[in-house]
Parts: sequence; structure tokens; C-alpha cells
Amino acid sequence: MKIKKLLFFFIPIFFLSTLSFSTTINIIKVEGNKRISKESIIVLSGISENNTIDLEDLNNSLKQLYQTDFFSDIKLDINQDLLTIKVVENPIIENISLTGIKKKSIEELILSSINLRSRKSYVENIFKSDLNLIENILKTNGFYFSNIKSTLTKNEQLNSVDINIDIDLGKKAKIKEIIFLGDKKIKDKKLLEIISSEEHKFCKFISRKVYINKSLIDLDIRLLENFYKNNGYYNVKVLDSFAEIDNKDSFKLIFNIEAGDKYFFNDFILEIPDDYKKDSFKSIEKIFSDLKNKPYSLDNLNLILEEIDYIASLKLYDFLNAEVSEQIIENNKLNWRPWEHRDFMQSTPELSTHMALVEYANKESTGREELEEMVKNGLLKPEDIT
Repeated sequence: MKIKKLLFFFIPIFFLSTLSFSTTINIIKVEGNKRISKESIIVLSGISENNTIDLEDLNNSLKQLYQTDFFSDIKLDINQDLLTIKVVENPIIENISLTGIKKKSIEELILSSINLRSRKSYVENIFKSDLNLIENILKTNGFYFSNIKSTLTKNEQLNSVDINIDIDLGKKAKIKEIIFLGDKKIKDKKLLEIISSEEHKFCKFISRKVYINKSLIDLDIRLLENFYKNNGYYNVKVLDSFAEIDNKDSFKLIFNIEAGDKYFFNDFILEIPDDYKKDSFKSIEKIFSDLKNKPYSLDNLNLILEEIDYIASLKLYDFLNAEVSEQIIENNKLNWRPWEHRDFMQSTPELSTHMALVEYANKESTGREELEEMVKNGLLKPEDIT
């Protein structure tokens, strides 16, 4: 009598698919499990008794078991109609703690962002990924000189670990100088007024804006792009932005801008359904006439769309499936054609300056003091803050 006995490790699908194998499994055994029940492992494997399986089923079973993160090693052993699932369980996290951080908001942000938790399986790759995530969170909040140390205490008997992550925040990275490079066409003094980040000056009140902050830099890029687009530079690109260390606790913040050519409005074409009254849109035609040959402006386009939206709501028109067409013609001119616009504001990739500020204000990392200052300076309305 020929006996079938096969031992399967994790084998790539492309290799398994080249083999030919099929057998009926009547009995399933589980070995090596301590914390996770036999029944749970069988369910997670996707294989059940009294069923015929092939190599693809075995490969899928291994993938499914590994994807649970419960196991560091899995072997499938087939002997006639008996399948033995041999596992080595990952240790469970008994406790995970952060030390060294005095700012409660940052501690809560880190603990809510990382993947590992108490009573979850400890997986080394996920732990390394969490440490990188913590480093990025600290940099996003201006702590570029932080030091992170981790210790793991393992209980072999319980197959558990205690994790401690000790963080020395160090000094926050200040912006010593802001530099604009490239074909920027606008004076640096004006660009400094546009962005939210500020240079650190000893004689000036220190706000959160003088610290390197990734979210703030992302906002700066949006503000710069919107400013240029509101001044005719339709194809502007902020090619990159980066922080260059200047000394032990300060950086130069550098923006590389390619303004491109200046564009001007040419023809505006408003297409509306035949059953709508064209007289209702006379105010739009007047705006079109006033803007012709004027520099391209994203804010003006948004005003047009708001006016169309207002007319539509006033007349109970139903605009759906919005589309906007922009066509570049000779001599740096643009034809612009809106129709059935309601969805346009959601589909356009650019945000108005005000919308960009609202988005930044409602990020978790934005402090109350900065929000109050933005309201005080008229950049935001109290109702903009959620």
C-alpha cells in the first residue's frame, strides 16, 4: 500500500501551481498551540475535515494563517487523510508603555496611531514599522532631534512581552531661514506673507509657526500654488520643499518654485439644458465679460461656480454630473466652459486658499492658540473649526 506523506512550508503560489496534487482530508490535528484553540486555528486555516484539497488550497491556508499575525512559524504535514497543522505562536503583548513624553496630546496621538496594542500578538516587523511611525509623528510635530529607545521584556513561560518605548523629544526644530528658489517671478517678501510658516527671530514672539512641521509645510505648498494660480500662473508647480539643517536645532526651509507663464482668460462658454431659462444666468454672462483678458484666477472661477450654484438653488434647478472644461489656446489664453456644475467643487484637485486653511485648522496637530490667532486675523471664521 502506498503511503502519502507530505510536509508543506510556505511556498510561493507560482511554484505550487506548477505541481499536481490532490487529496481528501478526513482528520485535522493541531500541534504547538498554547493560547489559540485548535478549533480557531482550523477555522482560520480555511480547511475543513472530509474535504478534498489541492496545492492551491494549502498555499492559501498558509497565507491566511500567517496574515493573522498569531504565528511566527507554520508547517502543514499531510499523512494519508490526516492533516497536521504545526504552529509556533507569536508572544502576546502584556503591556505597552511610553515614557519620557510630558506632552499628553503627543503621547495620546502616538498610542492611537501605532498598530501594536496590549493583548495583541507581538510581530517584530510591525514593531519596527511602529517605531518608524513614531519617528514620523514626532517630526511632523517639529521634533526632528528626538531619540527613541525601546526595550522588550519577555516571559518565556507565558509567551508574553512587555514593551517600553522611551522617548527623549529633544529641542523642537526651529526655522532659521525660509528660501524660495527657481523661476518664482514673485518677490520673496510677498511669498513670506503668503505662507503660514515663519522664520524664528529672537526679538519676535515665538509661535508654533516657527517650528518645522510637515503638516504646516504641506499647507504652505497649497497656499503658494493657490496664490500663483490666483495671479495668472495656471501651470505653477512647487517642485519640492525640504528642510536643510543649519545648526544643532534649526533648519533652512527651502521651496523650489516653477511659476511658468502667465495665462489670461479668453472665452467663457456656459452650457445649460434647453429647458432652463437663459435669462436667469445673465449675471454669469456679465461676470464672463468682466473677466475676459484678465489674468487667470482660481478664486474667480470658484466665485463663478458659487454664483451658478446660487442661481440653481434659487430657481430650483437641478444640476447633476458636473463637468468643467479648460482649453489652452495660443498666446497663453484659456477658454473655460462650466456646465451642470454642482459636483465640480468635489472633483477639482485644487482648493481655494480659505478651504486649504480650514483643512489645516481641523488637523489634530493644530493647537488651540494657533486656531485662535487665525480667527483673530480673519483667516478663519469660528464656524470653520470643527
